[in-house]
Parts: sequence; C-alpha cells; structure tokens
Amino acid sequence: MIAGGGPAGLACGIRLRELGWGVVLHERRTYPLRKVCGEFLSPSGWARLESLGVSGHLAGQPATIVRARFEFAPGSAVDFPLSPAARGLSREAMDSALAARFRELGGDLLEGSEWTESFEPGAAIVDARGRPVEVGAVETWRGWKGYVDSRDIPPGLGGDLLTMLPVAGGYCGMSRVEDGRLGVCFVSARNAAPHAILDSHPVLSGLSDRIHPHAAISGFRFRGGREPGRIGDRLRVWPPLVGDGMSRALGAGIAEAEHLVLGRAVPRDDGRDFALAMVLHAVMCSPALRSAGRWLPWRRWLLAKAYRTTRG
Repeated sequence: MIAGGGPAGLACGIRLRELGWGVVLHERRTYPLRKVCGEFLSPSGWARLESLGVSGHLAGQPATIVRARFEFAPGSAVDFPLSPAARGLSREAMDSALAARFRELGGDLLEGSEWTESFEPGAAIVDARGRPVEVGAVETWRGWKGYVDSRDIPPGLGGDLLTMLPVAGGYCGMSRVEDGRLGVCFVSARNAAPHAILDSHPVLSGLSDRIHPHAAISGFRFRGGREPGRIGDRLRVWPPLVGDGMSRALGAGIAEAEHLVLGRAVPRDDGRDFALAMVLHAVMCSPALRSAGRWLPWRRWLLAKAYRTTRG
C-alpha cells in the first residue's frame, strides 16, 4: 500500500509493478492535482521520468531550458548556461502521466481515498503523503504558484530561460512548461501576503494582472528526516532554490521500491546536501547577503558549477 499519489508515491508504485508486486495506492484528491511546485526538472529528473515509461502519457513535450538568470538585486543579475539542459514540466502533466502509467501496469489507484493507516496483515506501507503542514509552528513558509499565458509573456522572459528573482521574504522562480505557459512560483516567509510579494519586484508587479493563480500552501517547514517507509516530501522538504524536488522525489520512489523487492539499500542523505541547500536558501532570502553576492568574484562560474553539481 502507498499513501500519496504525487511523484514519489507514483514512481514507487510503477517500479513495484514492474518488479511484480501488487500495489494499492491511495490519493485523497483527484487528478489532475493542483500543487505548488517550481516545475523545473533537472537532467537526472528527466532521465528518471523517462525510465518509468511515462513519455507516451505526457500531453506535450516538456519545455527545454538552457539558460538561467539569477538576480541578486534590481539591476544586478548573472546569466549562465545550463549544461546539460533542463526541462520545464507542469506538476499536473507529470502527475497525470505517472498515474496513467501506473494504471497501465495494473496498479490499483484509488482517487479521493484518504489513507486511514489501516492495512492488511503483512502488507508493506509506504508513506508519500507530501509535506506536512504544521499549524501554529514558528518559522514556517508559504508557497504560491500561478501561470502567465504564452501570448501574455513579455519579451525577455520565458523562452529557454529560467529566471530567479528576489522578493519580499523569499525568492521567485519563473520558467516555461510544456504548453508554453510561464510558471511563476515563489516561496516566502509565512507572514508575507501574496499581493505584497508580487508588488515587491518590478518584473512581478508588471505581470500581476496577467498571472492566473493556481495553487498555494502555507505553514510548512524545510525539514529533514530519516524515518523508514517515508519518501518524498513526507521525509525531507527541500528548499526549491537547489533542492531539485521533483527529481529527488522520483529517485526516492524508485529506490524505495527496489529496497522492498530487491533488498537494495535506500540512499539516505548524510545531511551535507541538505545543509548546503539551506545555506543557499538563506542567502537568497537575505537582502544583505544577496547584495554581497553581487560583488562575489567568479559568481557566474560558481553558479554554473553549483547547477552541474546539484542538478546534472
């Protein structure tokens, strides 16, 4: 049994079916799912998605992203190439394709089904229910996502470019997805209102009347964990700047399935990657540190190196 039909849960279910196991997967919502997600798929993430056999179920080919622009402060940005190229793929398209592939392999996918933590004796349980929301917790974060229609994207945005912008209390990423829309996704401190965040940067302010809100979540933490049987955001919630969440979720699902069936060890982060991601997240959220970064020597080389190291 798998609880949660996002990338981690579905990847686990697909691999289990390929290895001959019967699988019942509970997803409390119905597809297509609306999720807050940067929708940036690294080369390794795209390779994992293809290895699961979902290409034929995608409604369209992912956008190709070969350039990135990081803005440290208004008027101060660094452009660098993304090599190898990344992909832009909406969560709706990816989740729906994974669900179709799982069903094609004979998996039992129960939509609108809330897992009650009851199960048949002897059944293996995988918890992939996504990031937990912590009511009343301090230092929690807000995520928000919207889209700009392809005909409304201004010159200088979209195309094959990933754009990262500083905003009030956090940062924003923008890139195209498979149907040509521009995805706009930001993470910020929980007490920052979405309209104030959009107004905090001139690029977003100019786009605000063209952005169609899509999904939001509030009250989560970036956290690590080591609990067995938990995968994806249920185990570790990565900051989006370098976390490469979609790729990591797919990899975690595949690894968990191979652990259950083949006995292979599940790769567990020793914390170093997560610590690095949190440092870079803190830099992007701090106006003072961002300002210092604009004077950093070799910053273009360092950013390109970080991309190849964390997402290649």
